[in-house]
Amino acid sequence: MAKEIYIIEDDLGLQELTVIMLTRLGVNSNQISKFSSLEEAREGLIKNHKSEPGLILLNIDLPDGNGLMFLEKIRKVDAFKNTPVVVVTSLYGEDIETVCQDLGVKSILYKPFTLEQLQEVVNNNFA
Repeated sequence: MAKEIYIIEDDLGLQELTVIMLTRLGVNSNQISKFSSLEEAREGLIKNHKSEPGLILLNIDLPDGNGLMFLEKIRKVDAFKNTPVVVVTSLYGEDIETVCQDLGVKSILYKPFTLEQLQEVVNNNFA
C-alpha cells in the first residue's frame, strides 16, 4: 500500500491548492489526506495507526492548538517517531527553527510557497 501525505492546514484554500500542487507533482490524490484541525489529524492518525504517513505537512498555527505541540506528542508514539514532517508556516524566526530542529522536522516551508519549493520538500522527504 502506498504511503500517504497528510496535510494539516486550517486555511481550506491553501489546503486545496496544496493538493492541486501535489497532484501536479505526480502524487495520486488517493494518497493525500486533509485535516483542518489537530483533532481531525489525531482521529486520522488513530484510524490509520497501522500505517504511518509517508509525510506530514504541518501548519503551526491551528484553531484548536499549536502544531508543534501536536508534533511533540506524536513523536512519543513509536509509529510516528520517524515520520518525516515538514512545517508549513508564515512565522519566521530562529526560535521556530530551533524548536523544529529539536522535534526532528525535516524542512520548513514558508508561506507563500511555490510549486518548486513544494517539489523540493516532497522529493527530499516522501518515500
